[in-house]
Amino acid sequence: MDKEKRMDYKEAAEYCVQNLMPNLSVFVGAGLSIDAGLPSWYELVKPLAKELDIPTEGIPLERVLEYICGESKSKYSLLIYSLKKKIQRANPQISHYLISKLGVGRIWTTNYDDLLEKAYQRGNYDLEVVTNDRQLNNTDLSKFQLIKMHGSLSNISDDYDDIILLESQYENYEDSRKDIYNLLKNDICNKSFLFFGVSFNDINMRRIWASIWKHKKAGHPSLLFTVPPKEEDKQKIYKYWKRDLARYGIEVVEMDTYKDINKFLNKIYISKMGKTIAGMGIYKDDSYK
Repeated sequence: MDKEKRMDYKEAAEYCVQNLMPNLSVFVGAGLSIDAGLPSWYELVKPLAKELDIPTEGIPLERVLEYICGESKSKYSLLIYSLKKKIQRANPQISHYLISKLGVGRIWTTNYDDLLEKAYQRGNYDLEVVTNDRQLNNTDLSKFQLIKMHGSLSNISDDYDDIILLESQYENYEDSRKDIYNLLKNDICNKSFLFFGVSFNDINMRRIWASIWKHKKAGHPSLLFTVPPKEEDKQKIYKYWKRDLARYGIEVVEMDTYKDINKFLNKIYISKMGKTIAGMGIYKDDSYK
């Protein structure tokens, strides 16, 4: 692929069908959850940080949450509980349904919600959900797998101590999720990835790429979908970020809006099934044909 040429979703779909399938995995980040109406962590955290007089400017979010947890465990618990309630009310978007119909054996996500689980369930697909090493070692390999790398908050009863959210938990990830980490490393070595909903300035994705992609073998290119920043002060760092991802075999697919992800996925679905997702009765608008 020409690293200097801008790739759009149409070219990406053609490239994916011709070169990446069926040896493909999908990585879903927070952007797809925000599209479903869930708040970003910053939207949840900023009012509480202000109340506790904790600065947020220029400080990684996970460190702010670490400070909040240290200052008031009860307020931190209420923050988690509030997010759980919002997750319970959220519904999958077209992107979640389309991902569920890709036929990919394993999906990776850093999200805590159950939007993908709901999409698979409504499509009557058997899905094995894995949130920790114990579950991974007891998984049913005959089912589709959803690896929730940072744990789950989809049920009120979910233990927030078992999620990866605070800075100290990210730093200890390789030990606390050793088997999941090794499985991700194996997939990265042997598969191509589609990255959806991943922010270009997500420091935790940088940690993953820096620590794992050194194991990646040549010949397994991946695609990351993003809308380039419009702010002039972010465009320069974005340019270097895009070039840097090429070191890891990741081609950036630049979109006009995040709705282009749906158009890309629908093109893949059409190539696979010969029809648009609209014909499945899940989505009523034919605009993604």
